[in-house]
Amino acid sequence: MLDKRALIIVLTCGWISVLSMFAVANNELPSDIYGKIGDVDHSGKIDIDDVTYLIAFIFNQGAPPDPLCTGDVDDSGGTDIDDVIYIIQYIFVGGAPPLSLGSVIPKPVYCACSDGDYTLSSNDTVWVQSEFGEALAVGQYLAAKLSPATGFDLQVLATMDSPTSGILLQTSGSQSSLGDEGYKITTTSELVIIEAFQPAGLFRGIQTIRQLLPNEIEDSVVHEGPWVIQGGYILDYPSFKWRGFLLDVARHFFTVETIKEYIDLLAYYKMNVFHWHLTDDQGWRAESDSFPLLNEIGSWRGEDNYGGYYTKEEMQDVVQYAAARYIEVIPEIEMPGHATAAIASYPTLMCHPPEENLVVPEFEGVYNTIFCGGQDETLDFLKVVLDEIIEVFPSGVIHIGGDEAPKERWDVCPYCQARIEALNLTSEHALQEWFMKEISWYVYTTYGRNTTGWSEGGACQDDMPPGSQCQWWAPGDDIATLVANGHDVVNTYFGNLYLNNWYCTLPRMYQYDITGGADPAYLVHILGAEAALFTEYVETESQLNDKVFPRIIAVAENVWTRSGEKNYNEFYLRLIRKLECLNYMGIDYGSMEE
Repeated sequence: MLDKRALIIVLTCGWISVLSMFAVANNELPSDIYGKIGDVDHSGKIDIDDVTYLIAFIFNQGAPPDPLCTGDVDDSGGTDIDDVIYIIQYIFVGGAPPLSLGSVIPKPVYCACSDGDYTLSSNDTVWVQSEFGEALAVGQYLAAKLSPATGFDLQVLATMDSPTSGILLQTSGSQSSLGDEGYKITTTSELVIIEAFQPAGLFRGIQTIRQLLPNEIEDSVVHEGPWVIQGGYILDYPSFKWRGFLLDVARHFFTVETIKEYIDLLAYYKMNVFHWHLTDDQGWRAESDSFPLLNEIGSWRGEDNYGGYYTKEEMQDVVQYAAARYIEVIPEIEMPGHATAAIASYPTLMCHPPEENLVVPEFEGVYNTIFCGGQDETLDFLKVVLDEIIEVFPSGVIHIGGDEAPKERWDVCPYCQARIEALNLTSEHALQEWFMKEISWYVYTTYGRNTTGWSEGGACQDDMPPGSQCQWWAPGDDIATLVANGHDVVNTYFGNLYLNNWYCTLPRMYQYDITGGADPAYLVHILGAEAALFTEYVETESQLNDKVFPRIIAVAENVWTRSGEKNYNEFYLRLIRKLECLNYMGIDYGSMEE
Protein backbone atom coordinates (compact mmCIF):
# COMPACT_ATOMS: atom_id res chain seq x y z
CA MET A 1 0.00 0.00 0.00
CA LEU A 2 1.39 3.40 -1.01
CA ASP A 3 2.00 5.99 1.71
CA LYS A 4 1.03 9.61 1.13
CA ARG A 5 4.52 10.67 0.02
CA ALA A 6 4.66 7.96 -2.63
CA LEU A 7 1.10 8.66 -3.66
CA ILE A 8 1.79 12.33 -4.15
CA ILE A 9 4.77 11.59 -6.40
CA VAL A 10 2.68 9.24 -8.56
CA LEU A 11 -0.24 11.65 -8.76
CA THR A 12 2.00 14.61 -9.48
CA CYS A 13 3.74 12.84 -12.36
CA GLY A 14 0.36 12.01 -13.85
CA TRP A 15 -0.87 15.53 -13.21
CA ILE A 16 2.14 17.10 -14.95
CA SER A 17 1.71 14.83 -17.95
CA VAL A 18 -1.97 15.63 -18.32
CA LEU A 19 -1.46 19.36 -17.89
CA SER A 20 1.47 19.43 -20.28
CA MET A 21 -0.52 17.72 -23.01
CA PHE A 22 -3.51 19.97 -22.39
CA ALA A 23 -1.36 23.11 -22.43
CA VAL A 24 0.15 22.15 -25.79
CA ALA A 25 -3.31 21.69 -27.27
CA ASN A 26 -5.14 24.62 -25.70
CA ASN A 27 -2.71 26.65 -23.61
CA GLU A 28 -5.37 26.91 -20.91
CA LEU A 29 -7.62 24.78 -18.74
CA PRO A 30 -11.30 24.04 -19.40
CA SER A 31 -13.69 26.84 -18.48
CA ASP A 32 -15.34 24.76 -15.77
CA ILE A 33 -12.01 24.63 -13.95
CA TYR A 34 -11.30 28.36 -14.20
CA GLY A 35 -12.68 30.32 -11.32
CA LYS A 36 -12.41 27.48 -8.83
CA ILE A 37 -10.03 26.74 -5.97
CA GLY A 38 -6.33 26.09 -6.26
CA ASP A 39 -5.13 29.15 -8.17
CA VAL A 40 -2.47 29.77 -5.55
CA ASP A 41 -0.32 32.00 -7.75
CA HIS A 42 -3.29 34.17 -8.86
CA SER A 43 -2.53 33.64 -12.52
CA GLY A 44 -6.24 33.45 -13.33
CA LYS A 45 -6.15 29.72 -14.02
CA ILE A 46 -5.29 26.47 -12.25
CA ASP A 47 -2.21 25.02 -13.90
CA ILE A 48 1.04 23.16 -13.35
CA ASP A 49 2.55 26.17 -11.59
CA ASP A 50 0.00 25.85 -8.77
CA VAL A 51 0.81 22.20 -8.17
CA THR A 52 4.58 22.68 -8.34
CA TYR A 53 4.28 25.69 -6.03
CA LEU A 54 2.50 23.64 -3.39
CA ILE A 55 5.02 20.82 -3.66
CA ALA A 56 7.88 23.29 -3.29
CA PHE A 57 6.20 24.81 -0.27
CA ILE A 58 5.55 21.44 1.36
CA PHE A 59 9.08 20.11 1.00
CA ASN A 60 11.06 23.36 1.15
CA GLN A 61 8.79 25.36 3.50
CA GLY A 62 8.69 28.42 1.28
CA ALA A 63 6.41 31.36 1.93
CA PRO A 64 2.70 30.92 1.17
CA PRO A 65 1.60 32.87 -1.92
CA ASP A 66 -0.68 35.34 -0.16
CA PRO A 67 -2.41 35.99 3.17
CA LEU A 68 -5.78 34.67 1.97
CA CYS A 69 -4.84 30.99 2.45
CA THR A 70 -5.47 29.93 -1.13
CA GLY A 71 -2.75 27.30 -0.69
CA ASP A 72 -4.75 25.67 2.10
CA VAL A 73 -7.43 24.50 -0.31
CA ASP A 74 -8.91 21.90 2.00
CA ASP A 75 -9.11 24.32 4.93
CA SER A 76 -7.15 22.04 7.22
CA GLY A 77 -5.35 24.98 8.79
CA GLY A 78 -2.09 24.33 6.96
CA THR A 79 -0.70 23.76 3.48
CA ASP A 80 0.33 20.10 3.01
CA ILE A 81 0.26 17.23 0.55
CA ASP A 82 -3.45 16.79 1.17
CA ASP A 83 -3.97 20.10 -0.63
CA VAL A 84 -2.17 18.84 -3.73
CA ILE A 85 -4.23 15.65 -3.63
CA TYR A 86 -7.35 17.73 -3.18
CA ILE A 87 -6.59 19.82 -6.29
CA ILE A 88 -5.93 16.75 -8.42
CA GLN A 89 -9.05 15.03 -7.11
CA TYR A 90 -11.12 18.16 -7.65
CA ILE A 91 -9.98 18.50 -11.26
CA PHE A 92 -10.55 14.88 -12.22
CA VAL A 93 -13.36 13.82 -9.89
CA GLY A 94 -15.11 17.07 -8.93
CA GLY A 95 -16.64 18.17 -5.66
CA ALA A 96 -17.47 21.41 -3.91
CA PRO A 97 -14.57 23.64 -2.91
CA PRO A 98 -14.39 24.46 0.80
CA LEU A 99 -14.84 27.93 2.16
CA SER A 100 -11.92 29.74 3.71
CA LEU A 101 -10.72 33.12 4.85
CA GLY A 102 -10.17 33.75 1.14
CA SER A 103 -13.92 33.84 0.48
CA VAL A 104 -14.57 37.28 1.98
CA ILE A 105 -15.89 40.13 -0.20
CA PRO A 106 -14.72 42.89 0.00
CA LYS A 107 -11.20 41.57 0.41
CA PRO A 108 -9.84 42.39 3.89
CA VAL A 109 -6.63 44.24 4.57
CA TYR A 110 -4.97 41.14 6.03
CA CYS A 111 -5.87 37.50 6.67
CA ALA A 112 -3.89 34.64 8.18
CA CYS A 113 -5.01 31.04 8.68
CA SER A 114 -4.28 29.09 11.84
CA ASP A 115 -5.07 25.76 13.43
CA GLY A 116 -8.34 25.37 15.27
CA ASP A 117 -11.61 25.88 13.42
CA TYR A 118 -14.65 27.11 15.32
CA THR A 119 -17.88 25.14 15.02
CA LEU A 120 -21.06 27.02 15.87
CA SER A 121 -23.50 25.09 18.07
CA SER A 122 -26.95 25.62 19.52
CA ASN A 123 -25.47 26.11 23.00
CA ASP A 124 -23.26 29.04 22.01
CA THR A 125 -23.70 32.55 23.35
CA VAL A 126 -23.08 35.85 21.62
CA TRP A 127 -21.29 37.96 24.22
CA VAL A 128 -21.17 41.75 23.99
CA GLN A 129 -18.52 43.73 25.83
CA SER A 130 -18.91 47.41 25.07
CA GLU A 131 -19.53 50.83 26.56
CA PHE A 132 -21.99 51.48 23.71
CA GLY A 133 -25.55 50.41 24.39
CA GLU A 134 -26.19 49.93 20.67
CA ALA A 135 -23.55 47.20 20.55
CA LEU A 136 -26.04 44.83 22.16
CA ALA A 137 -28.37 45.39 19.20
CA VAL A 138 -25.48 44.44 16.90
CA GLY A 139 -25.15 41.15 18.77
CA GLN A 140 -28.88 40.56 18.46
CA TYR A 141 -28.63 41.25 14.73
CA LEU A 142 -25.96 38.56 14.42
CA ALA A 143 -28.02 36.02 16.34
CA ALA A 144 -31.05 36.79 14.17
CA LYS A 145 -29.03 36.35 10.96
CA LEU A 146 -27.66 32.99 12.07
CA SER A 147 -30.97 31.58 13.29
CA PRO A 148 -32.99 30.70 10.13
CA ALA A 149 -30.43 28.37 8.52
CA THR A 150 -29.04 26.86 11.72
CA GLY A 151 -32.24 26.66 13.73
CA PHE A 152 -30.24 27.93 16.72
CA ASP A 153 -31.73 30.40 19.19
CA LEU A 154 -28.48 31.91 20.39
CA GLN A 155 -28.41 33.89 23.61
CA VAL A 156 -27.09 37.47 23.41
CA LEU A 157 -25.68 38.69 26.71
CA ALA A 158 -23.71 41.70 27.88
CA THR A 159 -20.58 40.89 29.85
CA MET A 160 -17.59 42.58 31.48
CA ASP A 161 -15.74 39.28 31.88
CA SER A 162 -13.57 37.41 29.38
CA PRO A 163 -15.61 34.54 27.94
CA THR A 164 -13.73 31.39 26.96
CA SER A 165 -16.24 30.11 24.43
CA GLY A 166 -18.83 31.45 22.01
CA ILE A 167 -18.71 34.67 19.97
CA LEU A 168 -17.49 37.86 21.63
CA LEU A 169 -18.22 41.33 20.25
CA GLN A 170 -15.88 43.81 21.88
CA THR A 171 -15.31 47.55 21.47
CA SER A 172 -12.31 49.30 22.95
CA GLY A 173 -10.63 52.67 22.77
CA SER A 174 -7.39 50.80 22.18
CA GLN A 175 -8.69 49.94 18.72
CA SER A 176 -9.04 53.57 17.61
CA SER A 177 -6.49 53.02 14.81
CA LEU A 178 -9.12 50.90 13.05
CA GLY A 179 -11.38 53.92 12.58
CA ASP A 180 -15.15 53.82 12.98
CA GLU A 181 -15.73 50.92 10.60
CA GLY A 182 -12.60 48.79 11.02
CA TYR A 183 -12.50 45.50 12.89
CA LYS A 184 -10.38 42.51 13.84
CA ILE A 185 -11.49 38.89 13.99
CA THR A 186 -9.61 36.17 15.86
CA THR A 187 -10.96 32.63 15.52
CA THR A 188 -9.92 29.61 17.59
CA SER A 189 -11.61 26.29 18.19
CA GLU A 190 -13.36 27.69 21.26
CA LEU A 191 -13.93 31.38 20.63
CA VAL A 192 -14.56 33.95 17.89
CA ILE A 193 -13.62 37.49 18.90
CA ILE A 194 -14.67 40.54 16.88
CA GLU A 195 -12.88 43.67 18.08
CA ALA A 196 -13.62 47.23 16.98
CA PHE A 197 -13.38 50.83 18.04
CA GLN A 198 -17.06 51.57 17.35
CA PRO A 199 -20.24 49.48 17.00
CA ALA A 200 -20.16 50.17 13.26
CA GLY A 201 -16.92 48.21 13.12
CA LEU A 202 -18.54 45.30 14.95
CA PHE A 203 -21.34 45.36 12.41
CA ARG A 204 -18.91 45.26 9.47
CA GLY A 205 -17.11 42.37 11.15
CA ILE A 206 -20.39 40.47 11.45
CA GLN A 207 -20.76 40.56 7.67
CA THR A 208 -17.38 38.87 7.42
CA ILE A 209 -18.48 36.20 9.90
CA ARG A 210 -21.51 35.50 7.71
CA GLN A 211 -19.26 35.06 4.69
CA LEU A 212 -16.84 32.77 6.53
CA LEU A 213 -19.65 30.33 7.26
CA PRO A 214 -20.96 27.92 4.59
CA ASN A 215 -23.12 29.61 1.96
CA GLU A 216 -26.22 27.87 3.31
CA ILE A 217 -26.14 30.28 6.27
CA GLU A 218 -28.06 32.74 4.07
CA ASP A 219 -30.95 30.35 3.47
CA SER A 220 -34.32 30.82 5.14
CA VAL A 221 -34.78 27.12 5.93
CA VAL A 222 -32.85 24.96 8.38
CA HIS A 223 -29.76 23.04 7.20
CA GLU A 224 -27.84 20.42 9.15
CA GLY A 225 -24.46 22.11 9.03
CA PRO A 226 -21.81 21.77 10.37
CA TRP A 227 -21.33 25.52 10.75
CA VAL A 228 -17.56 25.88 10.69
CA ILE A 229 -15.48 29.08 10.66
CA GLN A 230 -11.86 28.70 9.56
CA GLY A 231 -9.39 29.36 12.34
CA GLY A 232 -7.33 32.49 11.80
CA TYR A 233 -6.98 36.23 12.09
CA ILE A 234 -8.45 39.07 10.01
CA LEU A 235 -7.61 42.78 10.12
CA ASP A 236 -9.84 45.05 8.06
CA TYR A 237 -10.89 48.65 7.50
CA PRO A 238 -12.19 50.64 4.49
CA SER A 239 -10.17 52.66 2.02
CA PHE A 240 -12.93 55.25 1.48
CA LYS A 241 -15.53 56.56 3.89
CA TRP A 242 -18.29 57.01 1.26
CA ARG A 243 -19.35 53.70 -0.31
CA GLY A 244 -22.73 54.13 -1.84
CA PHE A 245 -25.53 53.04 -4.13
CA LEU A 246 -27.86 55.47 -5.90
CA LEU A 247 -31.32 54.17 -6.70
CA ASP A 248 -33.65 56.24 -8.86
CA VAL A 249 -37.24 55.63 -7.76
CA ALA A 250 -38.70 58.52 -9.77
CA ARG A 251 -38.60 56.91 -13.22
CA HIS A 252 -39.91 53.67 -11.76
CA PHE A 253 -41.24 53.24 -8.25
CA PHE A 254 -40.11 50.50 -5.87
CA THR A 255 -41.76 49.45 -2.64
CA VAL A 256 -40.46 49.99 0.87
CA GLU A 257 -39.94 46.23 1.12
CA THR A 258 -37.64 46.32 -1.91
CA ILE A 259 -35.76 49.32 -0.52
CA LYS A 260 -35.17 47.47 2.76
CA GLU A 261 -34.03 44.36 0.92
CA TYR A 262 -31.45 46.44 -0.88
CA ILE A 263 -30.30 48.08 2.32
CA ASP A 264 -29.67 44.59 3.72
CA LEU A 265 -27.65 43.71 0.62
CA LEU A 266 -25.63 46.91 0.83
CA ALA A 267 -24.85 46.11 4.46
CA TYR A 268 -23.74 42.58 3.52
CA TYR A 269 -21.09 44.03 1.21
CA LYS A 270 -20.06 46.73 3.71
CA MET A 271 -21.47 49.69 1.79
CA ASN A 272 -22.62 52.58 3.95
CA VAL A 273 -24.61 55.08 1.85
CA PHE A 274 -28.03 54.69 0.23
CA HIS A 275 -28.60 57.64 -2.12
CA TRP A 276 -32.37 57.87 -2.61
CA HIS A 277 -33.17 59.73 -5.85
CA LEU A 278 -36.69 60.77 -4.88
CA THR A 279 -37.69 63.32 -7.51
CA ASP A 280 -37.31 63.79 -11.25
CA ASP A 281 -39.30 64.76 -14.32
CA GLN A 282 -41.21 61.48 -14.30
CA GLY A 283 -42.32 61.47 -10.68
CA TRP A 284 -42.25 63.02 -7.20
CA ARG A 285 -41.91 60.27 -4.59
CA ALA A 286 -41.73 62.07 -1.21
CA GLU A 287 -44.86 63.01 0.73
CA SER A 288 -45.40 66.73 1.28
CA ASP A 289 -47.91 68.15 3.75
CA SER A 290 -47.27 71.72 2.62
CA PHE A 291 -47.74 71.00 -1.08
CA PRO A 292 -50.22 68.10 -1.39
CA LEU A 293 -50.51 68.42 -5.17
CA LEU A 294 -46.97 67.08 -5.44
CA ASN A 295 -48.48 63.73 -4.47
CA GLU A 296 -51.95 64.09 -5.95
CA ILE A 297 -50.55 65.07 -9.36
CA GLY A 298 -46.77 64.80 -9.38
CA SER A 299 -46.54 61.21 -8.13
CA TRP A 300 -48.62 59.74 -10.98
CA ARG A 301 -48.39 59.65 -14.75
CA GLY A 302 -49.98 58.27 -17.91
CA GLU A 303 -53.37 56.84 -18.73
CA ASP A 304 -52.80 53.90 -16.40
CA ASN A 305 -52.00 56.32 -13.54
CA TYR A 306 -48.64 54.68 -12.85
CA GLY A 307 -46.69 55.81 -9.81
CA GLY A 308 -46.72 56.14 -6.06
CA TYR A 309 -44.94 57.94 -3.26
CA TYR A 310 -43.50 57.28 0.17
CA THR A 311 -45.26 58.67 3.21
CA LYS A 312 -43.18 60.42 5.82
CA GLU A 313 -43.70 57.46 8.13
CA GLU A 314 -42.41 55.09 5.46
CA MET A 315 -39.36 57.23 4.78
CA GLN A 316 -38.61 57.48 8.50
CA ASP A 317 -38.96 53.71 8.73
CA VAL A 318 -36.40 53.25 5.94
CA VAL A 319 -34.03 55.73 7.63
CA GLN A 320 -34.23 53.86 10.93
CA TYR A 321 -33.87 50.48 9.23
CA ALA A 322 -30.75 51.69 7.44
CA ALA A 323 -29.30 53.31 10.57
CA ALA A 324 -29.52 49.98 12.40
CA ARG A 325 -27.26 48.62 9.64
CA TYR A 326 -24.91 51.62 9.78
CA ILE A 327 -26.05 52.96 6.43
CA GLU A 328 -26.83 56.63 5.92
CA VAL A 329 -29.77 57.52 3.68
CA ILE A 330 -29.11 60.59 1.52
CA PRO A 331 -32.28 62.07 -0.03
CA GLU A 332 -32.06 63.83 -3.38
CA ILE A 333 -34.48 66.59 -4.40
CA GLU A 334 -33.67 67.67 -7.96
CA MET A 335 -33.37 71.37 -8.84
CA PRO A 336 -33.52 73.49 -10.91
CA GLY A 337 -33.83 70.89 -13.69
CA HIS A 338 -35.51 67.47 -13.71
CA ALA A 339 -38.50 69.26 -12.20
CA THR A 340 -41.41 68.60 -14.57
CA ALA A 341 -43.40 66.55 -12.04
CA ALA A 342 -43.23 69.36 -9.49
CA ILE A 343 -44.04 72.11 -12.01
CA ALA A 344 -46.95 70.12 -13.45
CA SER A 345 -48.30 70.09 -9.90
CA TYR A 346 -47.67 73.80 -9.27
CA PRO A 347 -47.45 75.62 -12.62
CA THR A 348 -46.64 79.01 -11.02
CA LEU A 349 -43.14 77.66 -10.43
CA MET A 350 -42.39 77.65 -14.16
CA CYS A 351 -40.77 80.33 -16.27
CA HIS A 352 -42.68 82.76 -18.48
CA PRO A 353 -44.16 82.56 -20.98
CA PRO A 354 -45.85 79.58 -19.31
CA GLU A 355 -46.10 76.16 -20.92
CA GLU A 356 -49.65 74.99 -21.57
CA ASN A 357 -51.16 71.62 -20.68
CA LEU A 358 -48.08 70.47 -18.82
CA VAL A 359 -48.28 66.89 -17.48
CA VAL A 360 -45.93 64.49 -15.73
CA PRO A 361 -44.02 62.85 -18.61
CA GLU A 362 -44.11 59.10 -19.13
CA PHE A 363 -40.86 58.71 -20.98
CA GLU A 364 -37.15 59.21 -20.41
CA GLY A 365 -35.29 62.29 -21.50
CA VAL A 366 -33.96 65.65 -20.36
CA TYR A 367 -36.85 68.12 -20.37
CA ASN A 368 -36.60 71.88 -20.83
CA THR A 369 -39.12 72.45 -18.02
CA ILE A 370 -37.12 73.71 -15.04
CA PHE A 371 -37.84 75.78 -11.94
CA CYS A 372 -37.88 79.50 -12.62
CA GLY A 373 -34.66 81.03 -11.37
CA GLY A 374 -36.04 84.55 -11.25
CA GLN A 375 -39.08 84.24 -8.99
CA ASP A 376 -38.81 84.33 -5.20
CA GLU A 377 -41.78 81.97 -5.10
CA THR A 378 -39.58 79.20 -6.49
CA LEU A 379 -36.96 79.56 -3.79
CA ASP A 380 -39.62 79.79 -1.10
CA PHE A 381 -41.25 76.59 -2.40
CA LEU A 382 -37.97 74.66 -2.42
CA LYS A 383 -37.01 75.85 1.04
CA VAL A 384 -40.29 74.58 2.48
CA VAL A 385 -39.87 71.28 0.64
CA LEU A 386 -36.41 70.94 2.14
CA ASP A 387 -37.78 71.82 5.58
CA GLU A 388 -39.98 68.75 5.31
CA ILE A 389 -37.21 66.54 3.90
CA ILE A 390 -34.75 67.54 6.62
CA GLU A 391 -37.37 66.76 9.25
CA VAL A 392 -37.45 63.15 7.99
CA PHE A 393 -33.81 62.59 7.05
CA PRO A 394 -31.07 63.14 9.67
CA SER A 395 -28.27 62.72 7.11
CA GLY A 396 -25.24 64.96 7.35
CA VAL A 397 -25.77 66.11 3.78
CA ILE A 398 -28.84 66.73 1.62
CA HIS A 399 -28.56 66.20 -2.14
CA ILE A 400 -29.99 69.10 -4.17
CA GLY A 401 -29.34 67.81 -7.69
CA GLY A 402 -28.22 70.45 -10.18
CA ASP A 403 -27.46 68.31 -13.23
CA GLU A 404 -28.84 68.55 -16.76
CA ALA A 405 -30.70 71.85 -16.41
CA PRO A 406 -31.36 73.19 -19.93
CA LYS A 407 -31.44 77.01 -20.00
CA GLU A 408 -33.72 77.59 -23.00
CA ARG A 409 -36.58 78.65 -20.75
CA TRP A 410 -34.33 80.92 -18.68
CA ASP A 411 -33.02 82.54 -21.88
CA VAL A 412 -36.45 84.03 -22.64
CA CYS A 413 -37.97 84.31 -19.16
CA PRO A 414 -38.34 87.97 -18.08
CA TYR A 415 -38.04 87.03 -14.40
CA CYS A 416 -34.80 85.12 -14.94
CA GLN A 417 -33.34 87.86 -17.12
CA ALA A 418 -34.29 90.47 -14.54
CA ARG A 419 -32.54 88.46 -11.82
CA ILE A 420 -29.42 88.13 -13.96
CA GLU A 421 -29.33 91.88 -14.50
CA ALA A 422 -30.07 92.74 -10.86
CA LEU A 423 -27.27 90.49 -9.59
CA ASN A 424 -24.89 91.58 -12.33
CA LEU A 425 -24.44 87.97 -13.44
CA THR A 426 -22.78 87.07 -16.71
CA SER A 427 -24.90 84.14 -17.90
CA GLU A 428 -27.75 81.76 -17.23
CA HIS A 429 -25.20 79.27 -15.87
CA ALA A 430 -24.10 81.91 -13.37
CA LEU A 431 -27.77 82.23 -12.38
CA GLN A 432 -27.86 78.51 -11.62
CA GLU A 433 -24.69 78.83 -9.51
CA TRP A 434 -26.36 81.65 -7.54
CA PHE A 435 -29.55 79.54 -7.23
CA MET A 436 -27.70 76.52 -5.83
CA LYS A 437 -25.69 78.68 -3.49
CA GLU A 438 -28.85 80.28 -2.09
CA ILE A 439 -30.32 76.86 -1.32
CA SER A 440 -27.08 75.55 0.17
CA TRP A 441 -26.66 78.50 2.49
CA TYR A 442 -30.30 78.21 3.57
CA VAL A 443 -29.79 74.57 4.57
CA TYR A 444 -26.54 75.37 6.34
CA THR A 445 -27.65 78.46 8.28
CA THR A 446 -31.09 77.09 9.20
CA TYR A 447 -30.20 73.52 10.10
CA GLY A 448 -26.43 73.30 10.33
CA ARG A 449 -26.53 70.73 7.54
CA ASN A 450 -24.49 70.57 4.36
CA THR A 451 -25.54 69.97 0.80
CA THR A 452 -24.12 67.96 -2.04
CA GLY A 453 -25.03 68.12 -5.70
CA TRP A 454 -23.94 67.20 -9.19
CA SER A 455 -20.65 68.88 -9.97
CA GLU A 456 -21.58 70.65 -13.21
CA GLY A 457 -24.65 72.27 -11.66
CA GLY A 458 -23.03 74.65 -9.18
CA ALA A 459 -22.26 72.34 -6.26
CA CYS A 460 -18.52 72.75 -6.89
CA GLN A 461 -17.96 76.48 -6.67
CA ASP A 462 -16.35 78.95 -4.33
CA ASP A 463 -18.20 80.58 -1.46
CA MET A 464 -20.30 77.51 -0.66
CA PRO A 465 -20.90 76.79 3.03
CA PRO A 466 -18.03 75.01 4.81
CA GLY A 467 -18.38 71.25 4.53
CA SER A 468 -20.26 71.35 1.22
CA GLN A 469 -19.40 68.62 -1.24
CA CYS A 470 -20.25 67.54 -4.77
CA GLN A 471 -20.80 64.44 -6.85
CA TRP A 472 -18.99 63.97 -10.15
CA TRP A 473 -20.50 62.04 -13.01
CA ALA A 474 -18.79 63.52 -16.10
CA PRO A 475 -19.54 66.99 -17.52
CA GLY A 476 -17.28 69.92 -16.79
CA ASP A 477 -14.06 69.56 -14.86
CA ASP A 478 -12.77 66.05 -14.19
CA ILE A 479 -12.43 64.70 -10.67
CA ALA A 480 -8.69 65.35 -10.53
CA THR A 481 -9.30 69.04 -11.23
CA LEU A 482 -12.17 69.28 -8.75
CA VAL A 483 -10.15 67.89 -5.84
CA ALA A 484 -7.10 69.96 -6.80
CA ASN A 485 -9.36 72.99 -6.37
CA GLY A 486 -10.16 71.86 -2.84
CA HIS A 487 -13.64 70.36 -3.36
CA ASP A 488 -14.75 67.22 -1.52
CA VAL A 489 -16.04 64.85 -4.20
CA VAL A 490 -17.91 61.55 -4.49
CA ASN A 491 -17.06 59.74 -7.71
CA THR A 492 -20.03 58.46 -9.75
CA TYR A 493 -18.46 58.52 -13.20
CA PHE A 494 -21.07 57.36 -15.70
CA GLY A 495 -18.51 55.53 -17.84
CA ASN A 496 -17.51 53.14 -15.04
CA LEU A 497 -20.08 53.32 -12.24
CA TYR A 498 -23.53 53.53 -13.90
CA LEU A 499 -25.30 50.20 -13.56
CA ASN A 500 -27.78 51.15 -16.29
CA ASN A 501 -24.91 51.32 -18.82
CA TRP A 502 -24.33 47.96 -20.51
CA TYR A 503 -20.67 48.71 -21.07
CA CYS A 504 -20.01 49.08 -17.34
CA THR A 505 -18.98 45.44 -17.08
CA LEU A 506 -17.93 43.53 -13.99
CA PRO A 507 -14.18 43.92 -14.64
CA ARG A 508 -14.59 47.54 -15.74
CA MET A 509 -16.34 48.48 -12.50
CA TYR A 510 -13.81 46.55 -10.42
CA GLN A 511 -10.69 47.90 -12.09
CA TYR A 512 -11.77 51.54 -12.34
CA ASP A 513 -9.45 53.92 -10.50
CA ILE A 514 -11.78 55.80 -8.17
CA THR A 515 -9.19 58.53 -7.67
CA GLY A 516 -9.33 59.42 -11.35
CA GLY A 517 -5.58 59.85 -11.40
CA ALA A 518 -5.72 62.73 -8.95
CA ASP A 519 -2.52 64.07 -7.46
CA PRO A 520 -1.82 62.11 -4.24
CA ALA A 521 -1.65 65.42 -2.38
CA TYR A 522 -5.38 65.90 -2.96
CA LEU A 523 -6.69 62.38 -2.38
CA VAL A 524 -8.09 63.46 0.98
CA HIS A 525 -10.81 65.27 -0.98
CA ILE A 526 -12.03 62.08 -2.68
CA LEU A 527 -14.68 60.87 -0.26
CA GLY A 528 -15.44 57.65 -2.11
CA ALA A 529 -17.73 56.40 -4.84
CA GLU A 530 -21.26 55.35 -5.68
CA ALA A 531 -22.69 52.84 -8.10
CA ALA A 532 -25.75 54.46 -9.69
CA LEU A 533 -28.87 52.98 -11.25
CA PHE A 534 -31.25 55.27 -13.10
CA THR A 535 -34.39 53.31 -13.83
CA GLU A 536 -35.80 54.53 -17.15
CA TYR A 537 -35.77 50.91 -18.38
CA VAL A 538 -35.96 49.11 -15.04
CA GLU A 539 -39.59 48.45 -14.21
CA THR A 540 -39.62 45.37 -11.97
CA GLU A 541 -37.67 44.04 -9.00
CA SER A 542 -36.40 41.19 -11.17
CA GLN A 543 -34.98 43.70 -13.66
CA LEU A 544 -33.54 45.67 -10.77
CA ASN A 545 -31.71 42.63 -9.42
CA ASP A 546 -30.44 41.76 -12.88
CA LYS A 547 -28.97 45.24 -13.36
CA VAL A 548 -27.44 45.60 -9.91
CA PHE A 549 -25.99 42.16 -9.22
CA PRO A 550 -23.29 40.98 -9.37
CA ARG A 551 -21.71 44.22 -10.64
CA ILE A 552 -22.32 46.24 -7.49
CA ILE A 553 -20.24 43.64 -5.64
CA ALA A 554 -17.27 44.68 -7.78
CA VAL A 555 -17.86 48.30 -6.79
CA ALA A 556 -18.16 47.34 -3.13
CA GLU A 557 -14.70 45.78 -3.19
CA ASN A 558 -13.25 48.56 -5.34
CA VAL A 559 -14.25 51.21 -2.83
CA TRP A 560 -13.41 49.21 0.33
CA THR A 561 -10.16 47.40 -0.48
CA ARG A 562 -6.80 49.13 -0.80
CA SER A 563 -5.69 49.62 -4.39
CA GLY A 564 -2.52 47.58 -3.98
CA GLU A 565 -4.50 44.57 -2.74
CA LYS A 566 -7.03 44.44 -5.58
CA ASN A 567 -6.72 41.76 -8.25
CA TYR A 568 -9.63 41.08 -10.60
CA ASN A 569 -8.84 37.42 -11.28
CA GLU A 570 -8.58 36.68 -7.60
CA PHE A 571 -11.80 38.63 -6.92
CA TYR A 572 -13.55 36.61 -9.61
CA LEU A 573 -12.60 33.36 -7.86
CA ARG A 574 -14.05 34.55 -4.57
CA LEU A 575 -17.17 35.90 -6.25
CA ILE A 576 -17.93 32.56 -7.91
CA ARG A 577 -17.62 30.80 -4.57
CA LYS A 578 -20.06 33.22 -2.90
CA LEU A 579 -22.71 33.76 -5.61
CA GLU A 580 -24.68 30.91 -4.09
CA CYS A 581 -25.42 33.23 -1.17
CA LEU A 582 -27.42 35.47 -3.52
CA ASN A 583 -29.42 32.42 -4.59
CA TYR A 584 -30.29 31.71 -0.97
CA MET A 585 -31.22 35.38 -0.52
CA GLY A 586 -33.61 35.15 -3.46
CA ILE A 587 -31.67 37.51 -5.73
CA ASP A 588 -31.88 36.73 -9.45
CA TYR A 589 -28.57 38.25 -10.46
CA GLY A 590 -27.45 39.10 -13.97
CA SER A 591 -24.75 37.64 -16.16
CA MET A 592 -21.18 37.42 -14.94
CA GLU A 593 -20.14 38.69 -18.34
CA GLU A 594 -21.89 42.05 -17.87
